[in-house]
Amino acid sequence: MNHSPFVSLEKIIKRAPLGLRFKDLARGDVNVVDSLDVRARQRTPLPQEMIAQRSPVSGIYGFRSLPGLRDYEWGLQPASNWCTNGDTPEDANFVITVRDNGGRFLPQVLLLCLPKEAVFEVELVSGPTREPLAGYAVVRGEVWDRAANAPASWAVIIASPGDYATVADVRGLFALYLPFPTLDTAPDFGDVPVTDLVWPLTFQVLYEPSVQSEVLADWPPHTASIAAQAAASVFDTTTTGGAGVVRSLQYGQPLILATQGQSRLLVNPA
Repeated sequence: MNHSPFVSLEKIIKRAPLGLRFKDLARGDVNVVDSLDVRARQRTPLPQEMIAQRSPVSGIYGFRSLPGLRDYEWGLQPASNWCTNGDTPEDANFVITVRDNGGRFLPQVLLLCLPKEAVFEVELVSGPTREPLAGYAVVRGEVWDRAANAPASWAVIIASPGDYATVADVRGLFALYLPFPTLDTAPDFGDVPVTDLVWPLTFQVLYEPSVQSEVLADWPPHTASIAAQAAASVFDTTTTGGAGVVRSLQYGQPLILATQGQSRLLVNPA
């Protein structure tokens, strides 16, 4: 039997303008693939929201189409026609919001220039009410703006060694998860029982309210502005402020981070 050669009559290219892969900041490379509400809207003006769909295979959240990007989606123009300077907040044409319906992570606001040719990765930050993680230490606390006598909302808390980070919520409450040091890398504690082992950690706080930039009412400042904050003065005692404080983490026990003699960690903004 003779078969006629296949002839392509038409080639259709349809590209998604944005795909998002979410990572659990506390657990490194662990993908978050469930219970997220991800939405997009044009930055100017702020019209109706578009809701991302989750791939049941990859867990990536994506948008099949977004306003103003039709020529990219149909392969008529390259992404560079929209985004010439990368992802600076000034060049962003879309606002992306992320909310965790499971209560594990803080909400986020992202300013992005779209379309994106590659999957865009977003790190999700643990909220203060997240359930404990097996094998991880947890540091909890409340960061308080000493100068304003108010919560240090959206401050960044960093623990070292290791540079583990988290963000305080609007009330100044935070939870920082970090893996316990492995016993083969820990200092030589001799015959001390494992449950009595302690490790010194240095904590710093980035807090600069004047840098935080609100895009949407009742949402956090956009993520890039939170990360851009400078170092605050952290109070070891009520009268002694400095670059950071040192506290000891006991194996298997939560640590409450606070200024000595206080229930909160006092800071002065940068």
